[in-house]
Amino acid sequence: MRMNPLNQYLTDDQYHTLLKKGFLNERAVRDLYIRQKFCDMKDDHKPKKIIGMLQEEFPYLSTETVRKIVYSRDEVVGNLAL
Repeated sequence: MRMNPLNQYLTDDQYHTLLKKGFLNERAVRDLYIRQKFCDMKDDHKPKKIIGMLQEEFPYLSTETVRKIVYSRDEVVGNLAL
């Protein structure tokens, strides 16, 4: 994932620096991005369609894995849901 899904909290430079130094868990950041995108789109699309769209964006994840990420409970650390 090249873009900065944490742009609400970190600048692009900060994000990439923390990622390079190993301070960010790429999987947790990806899962947060997927959950946020699902929430943003759920008013306009049916959940099954959104999950399909997310699976197309992340083709290395199965549909079931995307569903699991979307519907899993969030662990809250500070103000960030991971």
